[in-house]
Amino acid sequence: MSVISSHSALNRLFSSTLQTRLIAARALVQEQWQLDTAWLESFKNKLSTADVITFDVFDTALTRIVETPADVFTLMEDSLTHHYGPTFNNFALERETAEQVARHTAWHQEKRREVTQHDIYTALAGLLLQTLCSPQHLAALEREIEHHVCLATPEIQQAVTMALQAKRHVLFVSDMYLSGKHICQLLTQAGYPAPLTLLASSDTLHTKAEGHQWRLVKNKYPAGAKILHIGDNQQSDVASPNKHGIATHPYLHARSAARKGGPLCPAILPFSIASRVAQLTHPRCTAGQNTMAQLGASWGHLLLAHTPNGLPHRQRRLNHGISFFARAMERYPTPHGKHWG
Repeated sequence: MSVISSHSALNRLFSSTLQTRLIAARALVQEQWQLDTAWLESFKNKLSTADVITFDVFDTALTRIVETPADVFTLMEDSLTHHYGPTFNNFALERETAEQVARHTAWHQEKRREVTQHDIYTALAGLLLQTLCSPQHLAALEREIEHHVCLATPEIQQAVTMALQAKRHVLFVSDMYLSGKHICQLLTQAGYPAPLTLLASSDTLHTKAEGHQWRLVKNKYPAGAKILHIGDNQQSDVASPNKHGIATHPYLHARSAARKGGPLCPAILPFSIASRVAQLTHPRCTAGQNTMAQLGASWGHLLLAHTPNGLPHRQRRLNHGISFFARAMERYPTPHGKHWG
């Protein structure tokens, strides 16, 4: 079986069924998104006091149409196993492990807090038993899938437009292993105006979270420039910039959270997409804030434990997705119009 070697081959590898499902989900989110006008008004008030506006990228300027970022790897596994067979079973878990190995190596060998996608796929090469796809081709598939799952958040699109119209400097700042070049492509594809100015941790090898990235941000502008940062993470987008004299205005509507419990495998994808659509189209729902979401994994596994052994294999595999059913309880109202959590 031949390896993937071109952009068209990547598109063929990424199943048309999944592409169609993601396109439909993106369209639904864009149609039903409820703009947070109160947040935009408060941003407008703070804009008048700033010279530079910096924006976090993932879960702020961009968000994904899957419940958790790691589901990009489950999309990869689904495509790889569909094309190559069971050789790629458990790929998503191996991809997660490879990142942990890469970060451990970078810190203990070079005292580096950030890694690149190349670092991760070099580590992955030591974990995979197959030779059908090179690490370079697998990395390219991951980048291709990111293009399919990422979309712009309407509030941040408007905020960027407002900042540019007010003649403010606009800078995107991302803690991410993808290269700055690729992140810029994701942003422009999503509708942000080119050319973009971006600081990516994979390029500088410094992060917002540990703080050095903010020194690089401040060095780009005249001394005394007033900087306002927009982001979703309490540490890297609020506490860390505040420590460096940078004002912040959190944006939480598009935040995602790591999924607790349950399998990281393709069976969860329909539930992942449906859950994310529900979250993004619900104005008061932010990932990680509701107790019911945390209980979902436990309740789902209790149901799964009582699934009859006689069910067909395919049905039992799909039922792994039940482990997250209770997350929906935080998305939808009770008959009395209130929410469960």
